[in-house]
Amino acid sequence: MRRDLPAAACALATALALAAPSGAHAFERIEATFFAEYGAEEYTIDQGEIVTFANTDAFLAHGLVSDTGTGALFSSPVIGTGRTRLLRGTPFLTAAGSPYAFHCPTHPGMTSVLNVGPGGELLPTDDAPPAAGLKIKTGSAAKLVRKRKLRLVLTPSEAVDVIVGASVKGAALGSAERTYVTPGRRVVTLKLSRAAASAVSRLRAGAARVKVKLTLADVAGNVTVVKAGRRL
Repeated sequence: MRRDLPAAACALATALALAAPSGAHAFERIEATFFAEYGAEEYTIDQGEIVTFANTDAFLAHGLVSDTGTGALFSSPVIGTGRTRLLRGTPFLTAAGSPYAFHCPTHPGMTSVLNVGPGGELLPTDDAPPAAGLKIKTGSAAKLVRKRKLRLVLTPSEAVDVIVGASVKGAALGSAERTYVTPGRRVVTLKLSRAAASAVSRLRAGAARVKVKLTLADVAGNVTVVKAGRRL
């Protein structure tokens, strides 16, 4: 599911979500390592636990997908070295169905096992899109050009993968990817290239309207796009 929401509406949704009580959830990290191997032969989590997948292999792209079922019970997309993603679906796995075998979709011989213990509490089935407040904190075009940095404040409502992109007059200023396993305030700083800073400097005063787009995806695979703009 994918929806576009204005930043103001998302900020309200975030405030409500953060105010609501929620159970504490532990976190596990599965790594792809050199050379086309997972970091362990098996991993163990409790029910409801959030898991991230990180690719630390310096040479190859890797992903993760469960062996069971006609559709993946849990998965992470194929990602390049140094990148991290949420492992979608793990908070909904039951201890009764454990163990769960998984493999890399691009390297079928790369395998491991995920065990789910009886502790913890399953997350409820979720088809609601994630939310996030978004503020552009850089105050002026002159400051943006001088420092070549665009400062953003995000407040995701839950664990999410975030892709951030910023532009002015159709020209890209910068982008970033982040994975957050808890809700709350986060600061993201996009570093502008010299070409991007030069493009901003050529705009007349007051004509530099920065546009920021967030694409958020939660552990259930729900996707939301949040947009904001500010004239500098």
